Amino acid sequence: MFTEIKVFHIGDYDQYYSTLSFLLLFTACLIVCAFFLIAYSFYYTDFTEHTLTYHNKMLGRHVDVDMDAVKFVHFTRNGIQLYYKKDEKPKLVIPFFRFGIVSKNGVDSFTKLLVYKKIEFVNDNKELPGYGFVFKVIRTVYALLCIFVTINALKYLLLVFMIMKEEAF
Repeated sequence: MFTEIKVFHIGDYDQYYSTLSFLLLFTACLIVCAFFLIAYSFYYTDFTEHTLTYHNKMLGRHVDVDMDAVKFVHFTRNGIQLYYKKDEKPKLVIPFFRFGIVSKNGVDSFTKLLVYKKIEFVNDNKELPGYGFVFKVIRTVYALLCIFVTINALKYLLLVFMIMKEEAF
């Protein structure tokens, strides 16, 4: 709408809008949206039979844990806790939610590694966090919202085409 008002000088509205503030506001919104779309890729975990590495590219850090020394693993609502000794505080906590949800395949393969290495683990979750009924409802509402926004944007795009058609005649 802003572009239509500025380009076609609709009414006297174009003198009340500041192009610079409009561009700054929408550039800031675009940067925030882009950040939330790609932020999950800054946090990831690699593991082999002997080592587990948690990467935090946002801060440029990584933590290595020797899987041969791990004696106990606890799956909580918030993440995976790895212990060298069961009574001490965890050596590493891998969060489930860092700008996204954890991969089911990654957790399954990690669980298979724990079984293979005969490491004791406790799972407090009936299902993996982020995949329950509430999150299915949230994803459905989000998908419907995306469809609604797309239809709404198409309405304004059609309006622009109609204005251009009127200007051409």
